[in-house]
Amino acid sequence: MFVHQTKLEPLLKPADYFSREAFVNERELLFPRHWQIVGFARQVANEGEYLACDVGGIPVIVHNAGGSIVGFRNACAHRNAMLRPNGSGKQTRLTCQYHGWQYDGAGKVCKVPDGQSFKGIKAEDFCLTRVSTEVCGPFLLASLNPKASSFRDHLGAFSDEFDAYFGHHRLFGTWQTEHAVNWKVIIENAVESYHVPLVHPTTFRQYKPPELHDHTLASTYSRYADLQPWDNSIVSNGFRVLAKSLLKNPNLERFKHTHIYPNHLLYYGDLLSTWTTVEAIDTARSRYTLFAFVPRDVKKGIVGQLLQSLSSTILLKQFKRILREDMDLWPKIQSGLSGSLNSGVLSCREERIWAFQKYLTEFRQDDAIGQPS
Repeated sequence: MFVHQTKLEPLLKPADYFSREAFVNERELLFPRHWQIVGFARQVANEGEYLACDVGGIPVIVHNAGGSIVGFRNACAHRNAMLRPNGSGKQTRLTCQYHGWQYDGAGKVCKVPDGQSFKGIKAEDFCLTRVSTEVCGPFLLASLNPKASSFRDHLGAFSDEFDAYFGHHRLFGTWQTEHAVNWKVIIENAVESYHVPLVHPTTFRQYKPPELHDHTLASTYSRYADLQPWDNSIVSNGFRVLAKSLLKNPNLERFKHTHIYPNHLLYYGDLLSTWTTVEAIDTARSRYTLFAFVPRDVKKGIVGQLLQSLSSTILLKQFKRILREDMDLWPKIQSGLSGSLNSGVLSCREERIWAFQKYLTEFRQDDAIGQPS
């Protein structure tokens, strides 16, 4: 069932989707506080390996220092040059590409070329700025907040469920696209079903009755679980036969969809799971990245692996077909918002949008309280 039984008032205004002020606030204050995917754990699995990339437009570098995964802002304490260019590599000690300053695993400078020309400096005063890092399933995550609580704490009650669908899986495919829309347009489209009959007439066809929706609205996430029982249709029977044939312990559940605030979208399924991130590039520019995963352990050896690859390819193709139906609509939504003064109204089927907007408005209020008067 839905959590709410009546219409809901939107908590964001149209300008929140196109104003420069809203974008700067989110880019500089919201996203730096949260965890973002920066790569895969295997990229820094061995001692000395590093990965340099951007998190919300800020250069960071993640390093395997003596077996510990540490992260820093990618700016030398000498004159702020990037230590390493974006990409991966291997260095026992992180070394600035400009003047050769070296840093230990704690980010403290441990070697300064021509040190005598810096007489009077104290090495402990020149350290790299820490960022938080975490390995979660196959992913390497980072947060610009050095005191961020763990991503698993952010997952909360469904941390174990996350492991069940991502912890023992292999990457099957990656799909990345960019769109001329605000990032919230993409998120809100993903967490409501009211648009289904009109936008997906040949795929989903119709939305389900309220009693078949299991909605959860929490402080750090919202989720939808499909409660429709499996029937005797060809699709339902085919799914169950395939899952039982390939997997050792299939759940045989309908799919689940979780939105981890602010910008992670997780889809759980026995045969295929996806983790999607939506990055805010500009006021009306976003990057959509989908990672598709399949179970690592399948039965029937090579035959099972081939069958898994074929079925997963078909499932991912259908998944992309549905997404393209949404993607075609995103620019039209953005255009409408840009010319509107009306905040609209939300139905019960759109209550996950309301929960997301509530999270954003509470963040803004908390941030305003923390600002000096």
